[in-house]
Amino acid sequence: MMAPEIRHGALRTRVLHSGDCTVTRLTQQGSAHVELAQEQPGDGYIVMLKLRPPHSFELFVGGERHGHARNAPGQSGSVCLVPRDAGVRMVLEAPFDMVQFDFPQRALEQWAAAHGLPAHGPLRPPPPGTCDPAIAALGNALLPALDHPARVSPLFVAHATQALTAHLLHAFGGHAPSHVPGRLAPWQEQRAKERLGAHRDGPVSIAAVAAECRLSPGHFATAFKRSTGCSPTAWLASQRIDSSRALLRRGELSLAEIAAATGFSDQAHFTRAFTRVTGMPPGAWRRQQLVREPIYR
Repeated sequence: MMAPEIRHGALRTRVLHSGDCTVTRLTQQGSAHVELAQEQPGDGYIVMLKLRPPHSFELFVGGERHGHARNAPGQSGSVCLVPRDAGVRMVLEAPFDMVQFDFPQRALEQWAAAHGLPAHGPLRPPPPGTCDPAIAALGNALLPALDHPARVSPLFVAHATQALTAHLLHAFGGHAPSHVPGRLAPWQEQRAKERLGAHRDGPVSIAAVAAECRLSPGHFATAFKRSTGCSPTAWLASQRIDSSRALLRRGELSLAEIAAATGFSDQAHFTRAFTRVTGMPPGAWRRQQLVREPIYR
């Protein structure tokens, strides 16, 4: 997270990055006409919050004028929501103070998937000049981070931008949760199994897998067990046992070699885990398979 300050003449710009989201504060004192152009590549949305509305403004989206007011500064807290690739241009009369939020589409999709929301269509922009107390409150809460980033917790900033993401989807997307609270969302369960399965033959960090699912280790372990019926380590152990069964059937490797190939610390560890799952030691299990499936030469 960083908040550089950039000055273009009298225009003061402070930028804050939190994950995929960007927050920018634009301030200009005095009396002057300022033209601001904003167009970002890729899908997503830009939300503009007027802390101190300009004396007059014109808003153009894709070359067409979508808002115009002169000698009517409007109400503090009014917002504007536009697609980030639409080609936004504003002509403002200073003084003004605004906060701009930039949300790429992937940030909205990831948050929605993490909370069991279906894929959303385009957000519905509110009419120009709409006041949104939630966006205003979150924007004002981030002002200390923009002005003094070293004094504010990055976790607080992340929670604020996530709360704004939730509000945008709820207020302008109209989605409702579809998964059981306390369990992993479908994308989280799939990602967790992919990450765990990729470490069948070696050590794995449960904390790293939890981070991939955007959860704390404790929350992840609880949600994984509720979703799959077993803990992450037990699930991984069962996958390693499945891999060892395939190697045992082939009959080419020793038990020690199979233990090493499937991520167990040694042969004794492998034997204990295998016996716990199958009810018999791996050597006995292999002999039983050879009897059932004789090799003809």
